[in-house]
Amino acid sequence: MEVTFNPLNRIGSFHKSILVKTNAGDEFLKLLVFGTVIPEPGKLRTKIGNLRLNKRNVNFRIVKDTETKFDTLKIQNDTAKEMRITLKKKPPFIEVLSYPEFLEPHQRAEIILKTDTQKKKYYGHLIEDLILSTKIDSFETETKIKVIISIKEDFSYLTEKELQNSAKIVLDSTHIDLGEVKKNTVINTKIKLKNHGNSTLKIRTINHSDGIEILSYPTRISPRKTGKISLEIKPIARFAGKKFLSYITIISNDPKRPETRVELSGKIAE
Repeated sequence: MEVTFNPLNRIGSFHKSILVKTNAGDEFLKLLVFGTVIPEPGKLRTKIGNLRLNKRNVNFRIVKDTETKFDTLKIQNDTAKEMRITLKKKPPFIEVLSYPEFLEPHQRAEIILKTDTQKKKYYGHLIEDLILSTKIDSFETETKIKVIISIKEDFSYLTEKELQNSAKIVLDSTHIDLGEVKKNTVINTKIKLKNHGNSTLKIRTINHSDGIEILSYPTRISPRKTGKISLEIKPIARFAGKKFLSYITIISNDPKRPETRVELSGKIAE
């Protein structure tokens, strides 16, 4: 008996069973086939459009606003024709230091990426597309690569006195119960912020879950003053009786609490 196993896109260990029925009796004979699929060294396994890549996403993970990180994206022309490459779009928080404008058939190259967070001061968790346009003859396609980064403010340079006199964000509650709401209802609400510190509280940005739109928020709150975040919520739950949970994350210059998560929950009315 001959058994074939296709290892395509099955990197790692595998364990398969085969049941065999013979004329020797009513019971099945169980055969076990197991092993490990080892990836081919150097092969670019991800295919997007006319390119092969070493990865689908570029994840810089956590980057402080005072540091710079680099990453390399390996690419290969997956066709038998010459390819022209154009950088169509890049995230605003990275620089593309180099990329090949032309690739010969099956030629490999590298794209060098560098974080650029110090000039424009982006903060929070960001996911945006790096888009490459590949053109062969007159046929053009796009390759989209997700670039992921979590930009955090660096407070390590602050002295003990500066930490004591820093801004301090305070909220009445970090969980807001919106109660029962009608299906497809748009909820407008406000979240009150207080600055209990001795320096100006700066709201860098506000990240939020799907179904939330930030209408307005104060970028600066003076010591001992208050401000309000206005937002609109379209509950994700689509069925009566179901609960929903949304959230916002306030990114501020409070060194002890730079990220403040506020949950907003409720229930779709029966």
